[in-house]
Order: sequence, then C-alpha cells, then structure tokens
Amino acid sequence: AAAEIWRGQKFNPDVRTWICPPTRMDQDKLKEEALFSIYSAVGARIEIAGCSLCMGNQARV
Repeated sequence: AAAEIWRGQKFNPDVRTWICPPTRMDQDKLKEEALFSIYSAVGARIEIAGCSLCMGNQARV
C-alpha cells in the first residue's frame, strides 16, 4: 500500500523511512513486484528481512 502512495513522488531528505519485510518470503514478493525500486526512489532504507530493526538496532533509527 505504501508503494502505491509513494509511486511517482519526490524524495524528501527531511523524512527518514525504513522498510523491513517481516520474512524473506515477503522480501522476495516485494522484489518480484518491483516495489523495492519505489521505496528506494523515495529514499527509504531497505533493511534485512526479519527482526533487524527490533533486535538491538534501534540506535540507527
């Protein structure tokens, strides 16, 4: 849903966004549907699938 909202939008350097698919299966589906390219175009940071943002990496957020 977020990709559809962001499609064709401009990158805002004042907004930090992280995308973290819950599983590798979800990550593969996002890649298959070419949604990662939309996220990258608006400056989103793509994290490793799973708990990469939850398990001790909060300092980066």
